[in-house]
Amino acid sequence: MGILIAAIALAAAQAAAGPAPAGSERRLTPEQVETILAEAAAKREASEKRDPATIEIADLEPMRAPQVHGEFGIGMGTGGYREIFGSGIYPMGLDGVAAVSFDFVDWGNRRYPRDRY
Repeated sequence: MGILIAAIALAAAQAAAGPAPAGSERRLTPEQVETILAEAAAKREASEKRDPATIEIADLEPMRAPQVHGEFGIGMGTGGYREIFGSGIYPMGLDGVAAVSFDFVDWGNRRYPRDRY
């Protein structure tokens, strides 16, 4: 609440002072101009002298080959249910992949007749 009151008081003080006259301008003295130009020249020289960061190729680690990702599973059940499944994603080159999936289900011999209803 105190911040809000301070902001309102600051806005009121600025409105009371009024805007700056249209013809007013601020000029630098010749000494100030020389100081600014000398600082700019010093900054420019420092940036030119700075050696850009170079990386030697021998310093880089060799890229490891991407790994194969995937899954594998089995299923079993009473009455003859058997299943085996899997999928794999194989990297090819730097930006390619091949995805392979398989599923094999064998219901086998059931010991009981299937109820239709």
